[in-house]
Amino acid sequence: MDCEQVARDELVEKYLSGQLEPSLQRDLQVHILECPECLALLETCEDIRDDLAPRAAAIRQKSEKRSWSLGPLLLSWRSAALAGLACVVVVAAVLGVRTGWISGHGMHSADGTVVTSEGGKPGTFLEISALSPAEQSAVRRTISDHNISYPPELSDLRGKPGTLLGESPGNEAFRVLEPLGEVVIESRPLFRWQPIASAVSYSVVIIDTKTKKMQSSPVGNLTQWQPAHPLQHGEVYEWQVTAVMSDGKSVIAPAFPNPKAKFRVIDQTRADELERFRQTHPEAHLVLGIVYAEAGILKDAEQEFSEVPENSRDFELAQNFLRNVRKLRQGS
Repeated sequence: MDCEQVARDELVEKYLSGQLEPSLQRDLQVHILECPECLALLETCEDIRDDLAPRAAAIRQKSEKRSWSLGPLLLSWRSAALAGLACVVVVAAVLGVRTGWISGHGMHSADGTVVTSEGGKPGTFLEISALSPAEQSAVRRTISDHNISYPPELSDLRGKPGTLLGESPGNEAFRVLEPLGEVVIESRPLFRWQPIASAVSYSVVIIDTKTKKMQSSPVGNLTQWQPAHPLQHGEVYEWQVTAVMSDGKSVIAPAFPNPKAKFRVIDQTRADELERFRQTHPEAHLVLGIVYAEAGILKDAEQEFSEVPENSRDFELAQNFLRNVRKLRQGS
C-alpha cells in the first residue's frame, strides 16, 4: 500500500467510519507505521470528527426539543450543515497540503505510530516513538510479518529432556508450572506447581546458578509460594519442589529426564524501562505483548495479548500471538 492508494480509495475516511475491510485495515496500519504524512491526515480527521461530534449531538437534541418551531428554518439549517461540512473538507485539504500528504506523499520516516481500534473507537494505539529505536523497528517488523522473534536465551532456559534408560522413577502428574523456561520481571515471582495425590506437604528450593546460593520455602500444603526475599536482577535461577507423601516418601519435580526448571530475572534497568512504558501506555496491549514476548517475558506477554478486546481491529493478530505464546509456554 502507498499514499496514492490511500488517497485514491479514500481509505482514511473508510477506516474512521468502520467501513474498511479487515485486510485493508491491516495494510493501512502497517503503512501508517512508516508514513507520518498519512498519520497526520488521519489524526487531523480524527480531531475534527471528535470536535464536531458533541456539537452535532447538541444540535440534534435542541432540534428535537424545538421541532415545533424549526419547520421554517429546516432548509436553512441543512444548508448551514452542508456549509460546515464543506469547511471541514477545505480544512482537511489545507492541512493535507501542509503535511505533504497531498503534494508530497511518499516520504517515510523512522518514527511512526500504529493507529488502530481500542474499544471500537479508532485512535492512537501504539506509541512506538516512546520505545527505543531498536524496539521501534522490532515492533514494526513483528506487526508487518505477523511473527514474534523470541530471544535465543529461551532455548537455554527451557533446556532439553534427558535420555532415560528404564522406567521413570518420578510421578508424571507432578510437575512445576511457573516460572519455567522464561524471563520474569518480578524479583519475587510466584512459584506454582501441579498438585499430586496423597501429598501431605510441599517445599521449594531456589538455586542461583552462578553463586549457588539457595533460598527455601517453609513446609506447607499449598501449591504456590512467593519468596520472602527478592532475587537478583539479571541472574538465572533453578528451582524444584519436593512433595512429601502420606507414606513418608518424597517426590521431586522436575524429575529426570525432564529438563531443569530455570528462569531469569530481568535486568533492573530493563525492568524500569518496561514499567515506565506500561505506566504511560496501559492500554497498548498489543505493543506491550510484543515487547514482553521478544524480551522472553512470556507470562506478561500472554496477559497483554489476552486483554486486547474483541472489537479491536488488532484482536485477530493478538489472538494469533496469544496462541503462539501459550504453545511455547506449554512446551508444545
